[in-house]
Amino acid sequence: MVVSSLKPKTPFHARSISFPSRSNNPLTLPVEEQLFKLKSSSSLSDEATSTFSPLSSMCRNLSGLKDLFDCVDQDLLQSTTTHRVLSHKCVNGVLDGTLALLDTCSNAQEVLVQMKECVQDLQLSLRRRRTRDYGHLIETDVEKYTNSKKKVIKAINKCLKDLKRMENRRSFSVLTEKDPNTVAIISVFREVQFITMSTFESLLSTLLSGLGSSSKKPALKGWALVSKLMHTNKCVELGKKGDEKTTTGMCEIEELDVALNTFKISCKNSMEALVEHSVQNVQKRSTELALSIEAIEDGLELVFKSLIKTRVSLLNILSSNN
Repeated sequence: MVVSSLKPKTPFHARSISFPSRSNNPLTLPVEEQLFKLKSSSSLSDEATSTFSPLSSMCRNLSGLKDLFDCVDQDLLQSTTTHRVLSHKCVNGVLDGTLALLDTCSNAQEVLVQMKECVQDLQLSLRRRRTRDYGHLIETDVEKYTNSKKKVIKAINKCLKDLKRMENRRSFSVLTEKDPNTVAIISVFREVQFITMSTFESLLSTLLSGLGSSSKKPALKGWALVSKLMHTNKCVELGKKGDEKTTTGMCEIEELDVALNTFKISCKNSMEALVEHSVQNVQKRSTELALSIEAIEDGLELVFKSLIKTRVSLLNILSSNN
């Protein structure tokens, strides 16, 4: 699959991720290094040189997020110093933050399930196409896929609004603690929560952009989409000759839309020579999208499990301090 990097254009822009100064506290240093690595990776994804598609970049970011929480649990929360210095109030504040992150992760998982069902229904229809005429396929199954995408768009918009509401409600009190370890721990937890929310926001915004709901420019339709795909294929062929990685400039969701539009135009204009080829292309693009969705689902599941582990460790600290 040809992949690329694309910064999503959406009304729900993820905030820019700053690079905080290191505290040089040996207790939090491993987590800070993991934070810096993840933020560097996210920054490179935005400016990158066409190496990964938007969805592939999201998979990498989720993998980095999982590593971050594993580091928090193993290198910070298992420390006897952390158990000793964190007060009951501090632990409760961090626990509230992890609950909000779990809710957001769960909402994102539900969106991915809806998207996967849309694609699977379309793939099932394509496998049965030999016993049905193409006109009926367009009028029913392709139209059903389009309507299903609208429901997914609605679900993503709701998730983004809920996420914004969480961020607006989140307020960090001024740290009055004098112990440097306590200050360092709480500060690093704030950074972890910030980058996690930003990653989830970026994921949802990328999906929304791919679905064609968020771009300020009018969505490409009909021959404009086909023309873009033809130009893409030409670039890919040139890239193959030069043995270089190439990019379509679109995410997998958009590529499937292009393939579906090509198929509809071929049928409408009785271009029999292109119909079978376009159907095969739809199958290929839908498979690529399904694989990308599954990869993101796997990434979210790992992040969810790591969040659960972090929450359990915090609860253990809470019980040990009682």
